[in-house]
Amino acid sequence: MLKRGTWWLLIGAIALGGGVLLLESNQLESNREMPSSEAVADVQNTPNTLNNRGGDGSDSEGELIFPFSEGEVNRIVLNRPDDRLAFARATNGTWQMTEPEAGQAESGAIAFLLSQLTNPTTRTLSVEPSALEDFGLTNPETTLVLTANETDYQLAVGTPDFTGDNLYVQLTATELSDSSDASSDEASGTTKIHLVSGGLKNAIDRPTAEWRVTEASAEP
Repeated sequence: MLKRGTWWLLIGAIALGGGVLLLESNQLESNREMPSSEAVADVQNTPNTLNNRGGDGSDSEGELIFPFSEGEVNRIVLNRPDDRLAFARATNGTWQMTEPEAGQAESGAIAFLLSQLTNPTTRTLSVEPSALEDFGLTNPETTLVLTANETDYQLAVGTPDFTGDNLYVQLTATELSDSSDASSDEASGTTKIHLVSGGLKNAIDRPTAEWRVTEASAEP
């Protein structure tokens, strides 16, 4: 039979153990509810690149820039810093270069350019007009004018994004100024720009000689 002193020691030990278990349980619950200081720091220090460049955070993916398909385009004008190229689709469907000289256009070069222009965008952003300079769109060095269904569409080509894999562009066609999207952007004080595949840069930077079929390449 245990002595009275031993009983008191046993009861004290049980009470102490229960208190320790209760304290550890409360600490575990608190850790679950509160994020770590490192996680909080990561969220606070994450840079908001879009806002820093004048964006309002409104964006979407997979939009089409133009309301037409490749087959509906019948004229292309490419204005580059050092030259101007122009092409027209003939009645038989072949493409002809009209500037800087006349001749049969390289069909592969035209097809690649049109495929890049009619693919869905990587991202579409709404930015403040004052921020266009950050994207190389205030005074773009390169512009494209496409004619489709008797309507001209002008595309300003800006600078690559920070990865270098994509390119900022802006549709600046006056024919679209009355559209609901354009009116909405104007009312909100923002303008819409697009991020497209860097393949467009490869297409527009193609040397002039590669846009036209030479006599040697035309031979069977």
